[in-house]
Amino acid sequence: MRAYAKNQGTFWRSFSMVACASFVLGVLLIVLLIRVTDSVSKLYEHPFKVSNSARQSQILIGKRQRLMYEFLQQPEQVPIEHIQKVLDEYENDLAKRIGLIEGRFLGSRELLHNLVDACVQLRLVHQNILDKVQLGEYSAALRDEMVIARRQAESLDVLIEEVIAYAEGRAYEFRESALQTQRVAIVGGAISIIVIMLLAGGVLLRQQRKFHALDAERRAAIAAQSEVLQSLLQANQLLEELFRTSHLSIAFLDKNFNFMRVNRSYADKCGVDPGYFNGKNHFALYPYPENEEIFQRVVDSGQPFTVYGKPFEFPDHPEWGTTYWDWSLVPILNQEGKTDWLLFVLLDVTAIKRNELALQESNRMLRTVLDAIPTRVFWKNTQSVFLGCNRSFAQHAGLHSVEEVVGKDDFTLSPFLSKGAESYRKMDQQVMNSGESMYFPDVTFIKEGGNRGWANTYKVPLRDGAGRIIGVLGVFEDVTELKLLEEKMDQLQEKILQNDRLATLGLIAAGIAHEVNNPSNIIAINSRLVLDIWDDAQVILNGYHQQYGEFSLGGITYSELGTAVESLLTGIGENAHRIKTTVINMQALVRQRQLPGRSPVDLRVLLGSILEFLHARILRCTNTLTTQWQEIPYWVFGNSEQLFQVFSNLITNALQALPSVERGITLTLAQDPGAGMVVVEVRDEGRGIAEEQLVRIGEVFFTTRSEEGGMGLGISIVRRILEQHGGSMAVESTVGVGTVVTIRLPEWKPDGDK
Repeated sequence: MRAYAKNQGTFWRSFSMVACASFVLGVLLIVLLIRVTDSVSKLYEHPFKVSNSARQSQILIGKRQRLMYEFLQQPEQVPIEHIQKVLDEYENDLAKRIGLIEGRFLGSRELLHNLVDACVQLRLVHQNILDKVQLGEYSAALRDEMVIARRQAESLDVLIEEVIAYAEGRAYEFRESALQTQRVAIVGGAISIIVIMLLAGGVLLRQQRKFHALDAERRAAIAAQSEVLQSLLQANQLLEELFRTSHLSIAFLDKNFNFMRVNRSYADKCGVDPGYFNGKNHFALYPYPENEEIFQRVVDSGQPFTVYGKPFEFPDHPEWGTTYWDWSLVPILNQEGKTDWLLFVLLDVTAIKRNELALQESNRMLRTVLDAIPTRVFWKNTQSVFLGCNRSFAQHAGLHSVEEVVGKDDFTLSPFLSKGAESYRKMDQQVMNSGESMYFPDVTFIKEGGNRGWANTYKVPLRDGAGRIIGVLGVFEDVTELKLLEEKMDQLQEKILQNDRLATLGLIAAGIAHEVNNPSNIIAINSRLVLDIWDDAQVILNGYHQQYGEFSLGGITYSELGTAVESLLTGIGENAHRIKTTVINMQALVRQRQLPGRSPVDLRVLLGSILEFLHARILRCTNTLTTQWQEIPYWVFGNSEQLFQVFSNLITNALQALPSVERGITLTLAQDPGAGMVVVEVRDEGRGIAEEQLVRIGEVFFTTRSEEGGMGLGISIVRRILEQHGGSMAVESTVGVGTVVTIRLPEWKPDGDK
């Protein structure tokens, strides 16, 4: 039993050892098969991934080409920043694909190097196109895409096809090896243990799934590649159609300037069939040394050249005259950067250029006409900024040329005209807001010397083709001389009218002198006689008063009457004499001659006499009469009676202007040593004088008190007397506030300096 047990133990130990050895061997075999299978599978995966990456690269390149074609069809509908962003995304994805090909490609390194260079070149072409579009050179971008990008894409497609062919050939070789290895793994796993078979079967199943996934990806890439190739074919057809139907004249030349191909527009502009140019040299047909030098410079430098409105005469069509062209010459470079071909694109602008020249000539003629007329002409925009003018206006503004006016406004045009800038702008806005022409007569302005001028201005709104107001056109005529002449004529007419009035006044004065002098003389004589009688009678009346006491005469007691009668009779004589003097003064005023009898007069004393003379009237008209002067003499040289008439007239007028006794009058007497004048101011708190009446103060027979019996002679006589004395009068008045009359007379010095 012990031996059996021992044998059993040995068996189980041996079985265990064998089982363990078999298990270890099976595990090692499984590991070995897995490693071999993975290695073979990885060899198979590398070329397949290279093939799929190459096809994905073809798809990306095709998408980028299609994106560029679609963008060039309507560049204004897609922002260029969006195109740049999409191209960058494609470029990053393409770089990953090319990087995968570089890491796994087992074929020719030269083929791989050419593939990478071709991708870089195509990227540079696309970037160049975007740069030109940003600069607005759409036609140049279209030409580059048509010629360079298509050729570069075709070269890149050939390289990718070579990579795909090589990778797929290697993939099928590795595929057969992988399948053989898989079969060996299956047999080995079956011989070893079921576990090894299951493990190996699982590995094989995983690899089989990878193969099917890669195969499906390859078929999808082939389908996408077919779609891209179809899009490229459509794009090429579109470019060919554009070349054939474009209104631009397009020609392809080699670097020796021989024609390779021209489009219909180019041939039509030259008056021949497109096939006529094939193989012919450009400058043999159209010899032009200057252009030939430009063409050669483009070939040598590899830099494009563009010119606008360049004149050209066809040697075979002299009847066409001078034509004008916008044209560009673009070099097409090879991989070494040398020029292989030239793309020559032209646009006929003859009609535009001729119209432009005709317009320039018309503008020159218009400028000549505008500068020849003396009337000032200018035009502004809606902000009243000057857009142009004629020479007469520029000279009026104190400038030397029309160009100095353009860009300025009324405030900056000139120092003297800027004083009326605000009113000029208001007129502009009034015209533009109303949309109608307007006439502004007698517009005042300041001339360069500081003198005032007048102009008649006519302004009309400027409109564009759609009828919108875009500014204002102004025409004005300087009528300063005419205005001054009118003023002189008005003054002359006023002087004639004044003389007529003075003539009338002369007749009145003559009548008054005839009718008044005799009664005034009788009054003066009789007043003196009555005064003598009163002196004699006063002896008798005094005796009666002493004997019988107080008694009355004419309702006045004798005690009061004793001095009053003498004063009354003396006043009657003096006023009779004053009436006579006034008549004489009126006659002298009419005859415009100075009266004799001038002497130094103290105005302070004279004004005191006038206030005493007008005492009764002052008490009736006001409760307040204020005098302001120093107790010193205020000497002037003149006729005291005439000056009495002046100031009594002014004070009387001030009293008559007071609406009630609560309103007052202020008399001011002062010296102005600097001017050598004595100044008298009569200020009242009366009714005031309206502005339209104030300008007529001093006219003969003009009065503001016609309903009160005024004749309009007082102030006229005052002005004339003051003129004869070398003085002046100024009147300021506000309705409802009062009036201020200021008299200025030359001061008289006691040493005789009058």
